[in-house]
Amino acid sequence: MQSSLSHLDLVLIGAYILLCLFIGWKSSRNESTEGFLLGDRKLGTFENIATMLASKTGGGMFLTAVTFMYLYGGAILWAYVGIGVGYLIFVKIGTTLRRLSEEKKYYTLSDYYFDKFDNVAGYTTAFAILIGLMMGLIIQLTGGAMIMSQLMGWSFEAALIITSVTILIYITLGGFKAVVKTDIAQFFALIVLSTFIGFVLINGMEMSYGEFEFTALPVKTLIGFFLFGILYPFASAELWQRIYAGKSVKSIQKTIVASAFIYVLLGIPFMMMGLGIKAKLPPTNSEVALIEGFLQLLPSGIMGIGLVAIFAAIMSSADTALFTMTSVVLQDFYDRIRKTTGRVVSKGNLVKLFRVWLGIFMIVGFSLSLFLRSINDAALIFTGFVPVTALTVLFSWIWKCMPGYFFTLMIGFGYAGSIYAIFTIGITEQLILSGLEGALVGFGVGLLIHGWVKIRT
Repeated sequence: MQSSLSHLDLVLIGAYILLCLFIGWKSSRNESTEGFLLGDRKLGTFENIATMLASKTGGGMFLTAVTFMYLYGGAILWAYVGIGVGYLIFVKIGTTLRRLSEEKKYYTLSDYYFDKFDNVAGYTTAFAILIGLMMGLIIQLTGGAMIMSQLMGWSFEAALIITSVTILIYITLGGFKAVVKTDIAQFFALIVLSTFIGFVLINGMEMSYGEFEFTALPVKTLIGFFLFGILYPFASAELWQRIYAGKSVKSIQKTIVASAFIYVLLGIPFMMMGLGIKAKLPPTNSEVALIEGFLQLLPSGIMGIGLVAIFAAIMSSADTALFTMTSVVLQDFYDRIRKTTGRVVSKGNLVKLFRVWLGIFMIVGFSLSLFLRSINDAALIFTGFVPVTALTVLFSWIWKCMPGYFFTLMIGFGYAGSIYAIFTIGITEQLILSGLEGALVGFGVGLLIHGWVKIRT
């Protein structure tokens, strides 16, 4: 396929990739072990806002957000409101986590559950988080490669290799600090460039108030996305890591509140892109609306800016998923199991293993992305599984002494509910509700077992 990009477009994209690699190299100089693993726990408010928001906005979101804007109009902004509400609900919990992590030195979401509950709760949440993170990595790599292959004229394989290798190099060099520093650059690129592209695409179009009607979004879809947004912070392992890395409790409180409002505003440039493409192009396949819009509506030079914004979105989410997955495997499983046998892993050796496992997970993610080559179904399956873990975590904060087997039952039944729905109603937005219903059934079964145990004792 012939590339539609000018020399200026290619220069912009190449410069951005080099910037990310430079940040990774710079972060690796005089890097401490704690700095590699968690940024020395000194992230300021601005740094944390940038990395929280950048890590949540990936290439998958670009495609799916523009797709839903194209289908439902501005009404989809209500889904972003759900995410903002979820962050605000999480403020009190985030404050508690920051205080505990200062004393307990938590690194992962499951560290809290190993410490406050039991091994069953810890290993179950770690396993569930690992699945969600791998799905998230696949979504970013696949979505990003699909977008770039269409717009740049590369093969899917070439686009996937360039994206994967770039991310792996800078994250292996600089660790958590490289993730945070590139997230800051990616945050600015994402906000500024996507807003600019949005204005370019809506320029000259007439806006209809009908595009913002609440009823334009199917009720079940609205409820599902709204619930996903509210619950997502509870299962967002990367968000918990950033709370642990914050320099103070007040900084974390400001970070979460600011992120809640900025995330809602982030839906606006996606809305402008979706509505602009919808107004200016004849009806097209909604799944490729973003790609068609870029190809047909953006002039030379500006398309390169759009691709830099997409690169920023892909890398900021993919590197976070990759780093957090490695933390789960090494710190929740490997290091913890070795400690039970009296063999402690030094921080220095942990960093060496970290770099090895970053490579392993990238190879796995690359291979699965190469095999699947589809993003929409993967994104919907992701939204069917992640809220199950989130609801389980939320219940554990309500019931502070919840037995560990409740975690296994809720996640097991919830995943079973999502899988059953996939084979009966298909891969739709309703997977969110099916998974949550299954998790509630698991909680009910847990109550019966708990009651029976109480009676017997």
